Amino acid sequence: MGGFVGFPISSVYHATKFGLEGWSESLSHKLSLFNIKVKTIARGGILTDFSGRSLDTGSHKAYKELETKMFEGIDGMMKNTSSAEKLQKLFMKLPQMAKTR
Repeated sequence: MGGFVGFPISSVYHATKFGLEGWSESLSHKLSLFNIKVKTIARGGILTDFSGRSLDTGSHKAYKELETKMFEGIDGMMKNTSSAEKLQKLFMKLPQMAKTR
């Protein structure tokens, strides 16, 4: 969801996602002069250890209650993710798919 909605205590994470969206959009305008297309893929969740070491934060006690509320449903969210292998197969098909459109 990063790049679409910002959540509290995740400002750096969301800044990188919004930044990639803006950079890609700007780049697409620039490169369109050379008939080069730029696309972003917002595929959704990818099965990783996101809910493991990625959530090992230097938490401050003032944010503890908010963090608990935000992360209590993350295990359920991770059940709706795709594997990296499945996405790799899809991405390998993209150049051919683009030629047919």
